[in-house]
Amino acid sequence: MTFLHALLIPLVALLLALQAPAWAGNDRVTVVRSNGNSVFANLVDPATGSSGFLSVSRDAVAGTTALDFAWATPVPGDPRHVVLVQGAGEIPQAAFTAGRDGAQLNVVTPFETLRCLVDIEEGSFDCVPGQPLAFALSWTRDGFEVLWEQRVSEYRLGPLRVRQQGQFEQRSATVTGSFGGLAASGGLGQLIDTRGATLTREVRMKSTR
Repeated sequence: MTFLHALLIPLVALLLALQAPAWAGNDRVTVVRSNGNSVFANLVDPATGSSGFLSVSRDAVAGTTALDFAWATPVPGDPRHVVLVQGAGEIPQAAFTAGRDGAQLNVVTPFETLRCLVDIEEGSFDCVPGQPLAFALSWTRDGFEVLWEQRVSEYRLGPLRVRQQGQFEQRSATVTGSFGGLAASGGLGQLIDTRGATLTREVRMKSTR
């Protein structure tokens, strides 16, 4: 349960425009930068108990767009284990449009995803390559919150570790649509604008342990 709750932490210091993934031992490391518009979403599907996050960002200077996501789904009848789905990589520019009042994402992942069985009591996990995943999500600004943040942080979700640093303007939004075949229900998110600054993020995913 602690692991699932951690997935709902508002990880709002966004992603990032992409460098090629690399391997460091059993860790798959993706370093991304963002300069311009980005979005973040809390992913929730009450029907399966799935919860997690998704982030999309664009580097207006380099002309690249990156997608990063992770969510966990409880194993029915087994309170000790969850299935973690994770991925990070570059997507086509046309798959993502964003502005101050809204954003759209429509894409099937062109990069490898990972699917991990995680023991939330011992912290152990076993990961295998996953299938391509489809995302169709919309963000609509709700006018509830506007923040300017400067952040340096690190967090871990089982075998996933993310380090990030940067500053950005954040506007609250509602999120609707679907992720990986699951319905995004009652989702909240953020519309992000770096306003000329740069966000950096290192996404490190262990494939074995």
